[in-house]
Amino acid sequence: MSYVYASAQPHFLRAFLPLAAIYVLVLWATASLNIGDTPVYVDAILRVENGGSKRFWDQGGFLSFWEFGPLLWRPLGWLTFKILRPLLNSDLRAAVTQTLLILNWISGLVAVLSLYALIFRISNTRWPSFLAAFGFILTNAFLNYAQS
Repeated sequence: MSYVYASAQPHFLRAFLPLAAIYVLVLWATASLNIGDTPVYVDAILRVENGGSKRFWDQGGFLSFWEFGPLLWRPLGWLTFKILRPLLNSDLRAAVTQTLLILNWISGLVAVLSLYALIFRISNTRWPSFLAAFGFILTNAFLNYAQS
């Protein structure tokens, strides 16, 4: 079984690199229409960063750090912000926003490459897998959320 996996690795690298390059170019050439709930998440992370509560539920309700919907999004954003802080903008609000955008960009790339791998695993053909992932990159909903 390892022989099959080892022989498939160059194919995935040959497919992943062009898809990653296309993803970067498309994100560079486009912009999100809006950034959705990102300001709400930034506010929650800044509140914790400035000494606020990390409790599961606060009087603020939707501003709670551990909201049920995106349960780990704010803690992950806060932790990533702490790690990347020396590399980011000096303005706290801009730095937290940059952190969340970086996480979205990485998550979008993982989604594209995962879609390619899933379709290739089902169909065992390269071009349909590549075209589906390429088409996915170009959808409005994906581009909007990968950039917000």
